[in-house]
This record gives sequence, structure tokens and C-alpha cells, in this order.
Amino acid sequence: MRTFAMGEKARLADLTAATALRVEIAGAATGTDTAAFCFALDADGHIDANRPPVSADRPASLVSAVALVSGGASNASFDVDLDAVAPDVHRLLFVVASVGPDIALDAGSVVLTAGEEAIGAFLMDPSEMKGQRALILGEIYRRDGWRFGAVGQGYRDGLEQLVRDYGADPAVLLGGRAANDDGDRDSDSDAEPVSGSEEEAAVAVEGRPDADAEAERDAAPEPEAVDGGAAGTVAETEIHAETDVRAETETQVETDVRAETEIKYETGADAAGGGTDAATESGAGESAVPGVHTYEGSGDRILRISRPVESGPVVVEITGDGTANFAVWTLNSSLEHDKLLVNEIGAYRGRVLVDERGTATERLKIESDGPWTVVIQPPTAAPWLTGPVSGDGPEVLRWTGPRTVVAMTHAGTSNFMVRAYAESPGQAEDPYLASLANAIGSYDGESIIPAGPCLIEIEADGEWTFTPEPG
Repeated sequence: MRTFAMGEKARLADLTAATALRVEIAGAATGTDTAAFCFALDADGHIDANRPPVSADRPASLVSAVALVSGGASNASFDVDLDAVAPDVHRLLFVVASVGPDIALDAGSVVLTAGEEAIGAFLMDPSEMKGQRALILGEIYRRDGWRFGAVGQGYRDGLEQLVRDYGADPAVLLGGRAANDDGDRDSDSDAEPVSGSEEEAAVAVEGRPDADAEAERDAAPEPEAVDGGAAGTVAETEIHAETDVRAETETQVETDVRAETEIKYETGADAAGGGTDAATESGAGESAVPGVHTYEGSGDRILRISRPVESGPVVVEITGDGTANFAVWTLNSSLEHDKLLVNEIGAYRGRVLVDERGTATERLKIESDGPWTVVIQPPTAAPWLTGPVSGDGPEVLRWTGPRTVVAMTHAGTSNFMVRAYAESPGQAEDPYLASLANAIGSYDGESIIPAGPCLIEIEADGEWTFTPEPG
């Protein structure tokens, strides 16, 4: 069985040949019950108001080909026939929600089964839940066939907020259930509610990587690090108009520009050629930027990395030029998966945070069918955010201003998550400072950036904009 990290995705065809699946979800909330739901989304990522979710109140849907076969409260089992899903249903969301007013979830998990075999599982880390009253645990969606994704997207305002975010009216779709579970039941359903156990489901998470196998792979020669270079992925700036932005480029020289900065990624010639330094270590302004560590290789590897700072978060630029699945994880001291950094099919370019929660990663696990480049940088190497910025895909920004309002947009189809972390150890009791956005698909909203210095990690699969309010 494959154990998924939050945000990780996989082709279902790589997990099983079966198209009849069972999705088992579980949740717990101290002092109240929980309820399970399966929502069907159209090609635009919206919930049709005429398609209430499959739940204990409406145990089956011919359109989404989903049936609730057991449970419905603290645990639930949904049967899904992928061959029978209507063509206009593009995504199925599996959700658990607290039904008590103002009571947050304590736990959530999803297990995917084909026949008698469990093929995938995702266990939500309680530290990531942060008072959420509804949680999208997993999704099955169309993209070159069917895929499964471990989502972990939470909603502090509960099921009503989730439904509104997907374009439907909670009062119409849920029949008042989202408010306090005392409202009218779905008038379209004449089925009796399916009762289930109120006990908290315990999900066995299996399939951890074998430490001995990883050690054998690690015995192979490791790629040689090239100190001092920022090659591999180069952040470029495109000048538009009227805002002072400071961006640290490949040469790590702080540059003043009047711009709305569009961040793009290009694979440098040196990275593609596989071996030379493309940049020198230099800096200006508040402090010089320490040297970076660049690793180049190809195929599956267990990569031992060096850190440019003794402790605290580091910025990692990753480029992959294969054609199949490209995945990168951090490994903990037991050689088990810790954080999923990349999970894409085909070419990839992006920047992510590592050790933002106080860990000290020494190895990365890379799965690739082509060449790749990994560049480890100190937090001060992230582009400085001082005005409107736009980009496409994953990014890390550095904020040194005061607490302020920021406007954000996203034009992708998958996760859009924006989080703020302390830049240096000891800066805050908890290095996790705030969640600025947590959505799937298109997004247009506002939030508050904590006072800097801090690092903003953006997870996106499409174009985004980030506009702090002028001081």
C-alpha cells in the first residue's frame, strides 16, 4: 500500500487496474459527531446545486456513480465505479466535517481499496488541522485518465464555507445540515439515513519505505555538489511599472527595479550541460548571501545534501526534465518520507521550503526518468516581496515588511496553498505563522501577512498574483 503525503498525487492506473474502488474516510471531533460526504464537481470546479453530496442523508448518486455502503458518521465507506461516472463529473471530493457548532476536527484519514487490497492511504497530521471544522481528505479526478490526490484542505467555517467556495448555496445543497445538523434533510432523498459506528476509526498506515532498501540505493555514488552556484533554476524579472521591488537573481546581487515582478523559471545552460558553476557568491544591502549548494544528476537517487545555514529553513530550487512521474521527498532520520516537495508528471521547475518547521534534513529521495537539478539556498536567497508579484507554479518569497493585507489570485485547477513561516530559528515559538490561502482551483481573495522577516511558501499549479497593500 502506498502512503501519501499531503498534496501528493498519483495515477490510479499506477496503483491498480481496477475501476471499482472503495474509499474509506474517518474523522473525529472531541465532544461532537462527524459526518462524511462525497461531492461531485464539474469541469469548472463547481458543485451543481441539483447534485447534493452522497452522505447518510442521500446514500447514492447515479450521476457520480458513488454509493455510501457503510457508516456515514465518524467513519464511512464509499463505493465508486469509475466506468459509470457521468462525463460531466470531473472531480469527486471526499470530505469529513464536524457537525457540532464551533467544534474543530481532531483527526482525519482516507484509505483507498481495490477489491480486498488497500492501495493508498493518507493520514492527516493533527498539527496541520489548526481548528478546521471541515476537511477535504482526498479527491479522485480526471487528468489523462483518473488520478487520486491526498488533499488535506481545511475550512475553519465548516461545511458551509466549503460549499460556498465551490459555487453552491449551502442552504439549498445541504438542506441546513451545515449549520447545526438540525435542519431539514435533503427533500430529494427518500432513503433512510444509514447509521454507522460513532467510534473514532483507526487507520493503519502501512507501506513505509524500507530502510534497508533505501540504504542500498544510497550506497551508489552521489552527485557532486558545486558550492557557490545558484545554477539550475534562474529567477528572472520582467519589468512592467511603478513599484519598487527587490529581487535577488542568479548572481545574488540585490537589484532595485520599478516593476510588477513576474517570476519565471528557466533551466540555465550550465545546468542543462551538467557540470559548471553559473554564479558567484555575492550580495548587497542588509547582508551578503552565503554560498549555495548545487546538485545535478539523473534518475532515481537518495541525495545527501549540505545546508547553507546551521539551522532553520532553507530554500530549494528544483528542476526536472523527464517525461514520466517526477517526485522529490525529504527523508527523516529513519529514512522515511517526511515532506513531499514535488509530485508532477513531465518537466518541472519550482522553488520550495525545506525544514520550515524546525527539522534538519540531510537527504532527499528523488524519483525521475530524466535529468534533474537541486539547488539548496539560504532563506535570504528567496525573492524579496516589496510590491505586486506574479508567477506560475511553486514559489517562495521573502517578506520583511510590517503586518499588512495582501490580495491573491490563482488561475490553476489544483491546490493553491499559501503559508507563512518564521525566517530564523527562535524568531517565534511556533515557526508556522499563518495560512494565507487554502483552496482548490481558481482563487481571488485577501488575507494578512504577518510582520517580517518571514518566508511565504506558495503551492500552485497555475498562474498567480500576490499584491501586498502599500505601506
